[in-house]
Amino acid sequence: MDESYHASGILASQINNKKVIFFKHNDMHELKKLLSKSKAKRKIVAVEGIYSMDGDLVAKEVFKICDNENAILIVDEAHSSGIIGDNLMGIFDYYNIDIKANYIKMGTLGKAYGSFGAFILASSHIIEYLINRAKPIIYATSLSLYDTLLAHNALRYILKNKVHIKKEISIRQKIIETELNISIKGLIVAILIDDNKKVIEIKDDLQKFSYSVGAIRKPTVDKAIIRLIARLGESAIDLSNLCKKINSKIK
Repeated sequence: MDESYHASGILASQINNKKVIFFKHNDMHELKKLLSKSKAKRKIVAVEGIYSMDGDLVAKEVFKICDNENAILIVDEAHSSGIIGDNLMGIFDYYNIDIKANYIKMGTLGKAYGSFGAFILASSHIIEYLINRAKPIIYATSLSLYDTLLAHNALRYILKNKVHIKKEISIRQKIIETELNISIKGLIVAILIDDNKKVIEIKDDLQKFSYSVGAIRKPTVDKAIIRLIARLGESAIDLSNLCKKINSKIK
């Protein structure tokens, strides 16, 4: 598991007390080395399409490594589905990856889809296994038809309006680069502050102007960051003004 994998996934990996080995963030050389040395009967690798805290993309090489090592690859697309790729369908779409039986794609019906719940896409063999063995899924409350339909309509909207949406995403990425000198592929912006107290001060000060940003501190991250989501629901002008305010506070 990538060391920067989302906390919910790290917690889930501990349910059955299975041995989990973490590799350095996006370090494909270390991942390859660990897999080649492993004597495990079944190898499973877990990564994110776009990492929730860093905002960077998983390296494309992970697909080839897992194929060569006969490993199952779990890709969490919570922050990449609806954001990147020719059809805005996430990292598989972005890298133009052909679907294979050892790949599992999962993600949320929140975020870009504006609903509630989550999804898992995999081979019929893996899905059958999960239905029979994944107790936290089976014994949880099922998605309502309303939530499912809401997410489905959002998916249809994204596909129908992908040209316009990609244009709006690009506008916000350019604002981030111009104002904060940070290049992003998605919509997550991690602004390094490295001071737990200061990130709270910045967050509270921005809130006075009705701007809401994340103040992510140690030990959640190695170094404290302001985490900004360049939402399409907010205007480009507001984003530009917010970035200017952040820039004035970190200089």
